[in-house]
Amino acid sequence: MSTAIRWFTAVALSGFLAVAQNAPIRRLDGSTISARDIDDTVSRLMRAAEVTGVGVAILNQGRVAYLKAYGLRDVEEKLPLTEDSAMAGASLTKAAFSVLVMQLVANKSIDLDRPVQEYLPKPIPDYPEYRDLSGDLRYQKLTARMLLSHTSGFPNLRWLNPDHKLNINFEPGSRYAYSGEGIQLLQLAVETVTGRTSWKSACSGRSKCLAPVWSPSSGLKTIPRTAMTSGDAPWGIRSGNPHSPRARCRPLCAISRDSCRR
Repeated sequence: MSTAIRWFTAVALSGFLAVAQNAPIRRLDGSTISARDIDDTVSRLMRAAEVTGVGVAILNQGRVAYLKAYGLRDVEEKLPLTEDSAMAGASLTKAAFSVLVMQLVANKSIDLDRPVQEYLPKPIPDYPEYRDLSGDLRYQKLTARMLLSHTSGFPNLRWLNPDHKLNINFEPGSRYAYSGEGIQLLQLAVETVTGRTSWKSACSGRSKCLAPVWSPSSGLKTIPRTAMTSGDAPWGIRSGNPHSPRARCRPLCAISRDSCRR
């Protein structure tokens, strides 16, 4: 390819990206917002909340309409956050886990409407982390569908309760309330059904579980429990973290164009 053609191609591509970023971005309600308004809003909110770094990606009809990184990825070294910086995905893990569960449903290893108690060798309250449920028989009604759809009645995390105990706040299946506790109980059932010690290993490699939902720039990294309670956790938790001993895997993902194509 000649130098002139390469130069023209580079200029054309740069112009295309510039036009794409400057084109109006469509909201879910059908209205539009400009890239400048998004930029002003994100910058204002970051200053108000003292946020170190933010990555924003907006897709319209499956295509990247806006992509920008703000702030720093390393405050001490003054390193900027970029569009390809790896960041902790935190509860994005739930999406990958849900894919695994639905694969187990597809091969009839799990029934969404069968009580998860029936997949376990002993009553749920007999597990040390679930002994708080011993006086509430509603645990017998909990199904995979309820746990996946956040209608179990569990709090998000037990340590947010004043007594730090796990409880069921309403009739399982009756309404929605976001709950990480429900996902962790379903994780126990998945580990039992698959005979694996963690849902990460139950995936049996990227091709079976992670590939349908994550890009090549995403993955799971095991984080020591000491890091989770010392403030070294990459998602920024600075105080004691009472996550379940099974919740050892946290995803790292990038906001690159490659990630947004998924």
